[in-house]
Amino acid sequence: MTRPRSISLAIAAASAIAVWFLGAPGAYAQSQSAAGAALHREYDVAHWAASSPSRAGLSLAGLAIPGLQLRARTDRPAAEGGVRLSFGSGVDTTLVIQIIVSADGAGGRDALLGFLNEAQATMIPLADRQGADVAYGENPRGTESAAALYSNVAIYIRRTRDARAETPSAFQVLAVLRARLGPVAAATNATPASMRLATRAPSAGSPARIVDLGAAFEHVEATVTGGFQLGAPTPAGIHVVAESQSGATVNVWATDGWARVSVGSIVVPR
Repeated sequence: MTRPRSISLAIAAASAIAVWFLGAPGAYAQSQSAAGAALHREYDVAHWAASSPSRAGLSLAGLAIPGLQLRARTDRPAAEGGVRLSFGSGVDTTLVIQIIVSADGAGGRDALLGFLNEAQATMIPLADRQGADVAYGENPRGTESAAALYSNVAIYIRRTRDARAETPSAFQVLAVLRARLGPVAAATNATPASMRLATRAPSAGSPARIVDLGAAFEHVEATVTGGFQLGAPTPAGIHVVAESQSGATVNVWATDGWARVSVGSIVVPR
């Protein structure tokens, strides 16, 4: 049975809001620090197991959740929430997965604490943590939600209120994702590929210039200001038509094979 968020954490958060309105110099930062300390105490972070060796990340290529379809995907850097996947059946979203791959174990712990802070109720340790350094659920079985840390890889899974029998438990999904963890980072490229954005001339008969990424990626997202895209962005390139005299600004988020997200921007001339 889930427990309500601790009174100490609620008081710390309320204090943060209060000093925000009072405008006391430095007080808001101090209250934020107090809220963070309360969260650490609530989850007894001081006694978490030592971080296991850092992982390259987690492979999302061809990821399938039995009985569900991928509805939406948003990829952002670790500091902006990582990769978010929404699955569902029919018209409803019934399962949400978030994955943050940080540079090291300390970043992974911060990411997991962020997930735990988002939870509507205090989570408790899973009876079977699926090999994670630490793992929590809304109950010991992780029926509706689960949050786990594998060194620098933090995972948060939750079933939505629309979930029915067709949607597996959060614990079952965690088992699927665990099998996709990458090797120890020392055994492979320990850092994500760096984008080297460049433009090239359009194909014959096409008005669009092509933005090349300059490295191999598994998933690409882009926004364009001052122009528009032709078709969806792909690892092979982004087709952009510039309408503004000053060119089109293209912002790119590119994810490698281990769910590590790189960010870049380039201006495509008219």
